[in-house]
Amino acid sequence: MDIAYFLDKNTFEILDVLQVEDFQINLDEETNAKTSITVSEKLNAKDKDIVFIKNGEKTIYMGVIEAPTNNDSSDSETCTYNVNAKYITNLFDRKIILKDENIINEQGIEDFISYTIKKEFLNSEDTLLNISYIDIEVLTHTKKKFSIDNENGIYNFHTFINNCTQNYNIVYTFTVTNGRMKIAIKNIENDDIQLVDTNVSDIMNYKETFKTNVIAKVTVLCSDKTQHDYFLLNDRTTTTDKNADNRAVGDIEVIYEEDSENAKQSALDKFKSNSYSHLIQFDISKDSTLYDVKNWKIGTLIKIKNKTGEIIDTYISAITINKDNPIYTVKTGKIRINFLDKLKQEKM
Repeated sequence: MDIAYFLDKNTFEILDVLQVEDFQINLDEETNAKTSITVSEKLNAKDKDIVFIKNGEKTIYMGVIEAPTNNDSSDSETCTYNVNAKYITNLFDRKIILKDENIINEQGIEDFISYTIKKEFLNSEDTLLNISYIDIEVLTHTKKKFSIDNENGIYNFHTFINNCTQNYNIVYTFTVTNGRMKIAIKNIENDDIQLVDTNVSDIMNYKETFKTNVIAKVTVLCSDKTQHDYFLLNDRTTTTDKNADNRAVGDIEVIYEEDSENAKQSALDKFKSNSYSHLIQFDISKDSTLYDVKNWKIGTLIKIKNKTGEIIDTYISAITINKDNPIYTVKTGKIRINFLDKLKQEKM
């Protein structure tokens, strides 16, 4: 039986405990897709309160709700209520002022995320609006030299933490114990990778699409008016020599970077977006004996063996779960393969 727990966003106190009539869970950080939940009783919960869906002891979804609405019937005995929710990381969907960016390079991305959550959401000077029930644990420390995309010193923190999952394998695990929410922040690059063979019967409706849009040159303009050009080679390395052999052919991007010392890293981050042109989707039984599907989550690293035997390194970017349906739909994010080799093959 699936039970929904609705909790107050300010106090974390339980407002409603209701049986779930139906749901479609969308774990999708890249598009911030909504989850739909149907219950048969009117809620005390309100906009931006928190919802957990549990099956037995297992939590299968945590989210931030939008205002519940009466669905259709004038007969109170059959009236249903729909609740839309977005994944729990939307607790941090807010624009904030960029501060202390140096922590990323000096301590780590995870440390910067933890520091910012504490400073902006948990322990800000505006005590009335602080969140009091969250604890944070930093498990890894990934030092990088890059600048956060911002507009006049303002950026969306939720967008930033999602970008950290896409580009640097940073994932966020939410658990609730004794009335408190704990967030563990970790780089899972060195964790075990799930091996998925698309030729087994557990994998259904496998779809793979490939688009040949490639950024081949990035020009970085810095605040000191210097210009830095970086060129992509067919082996996925980069160079500053425009006359280098084996240059890749593709589009040109021009970006701005405040600090010229960060120009190279900003260019490399832009080149990484080439990988979004390769997309994979498949269905899989949630009761699979080959794969630990029930413990898959956003950011889980997977290595896919496709129908032609090619091995593709990627991660899970979206999972769709429907109530009483034994099949999950899984999508992958950025493909970590040498797609330029495929471009060369197409030209032969």
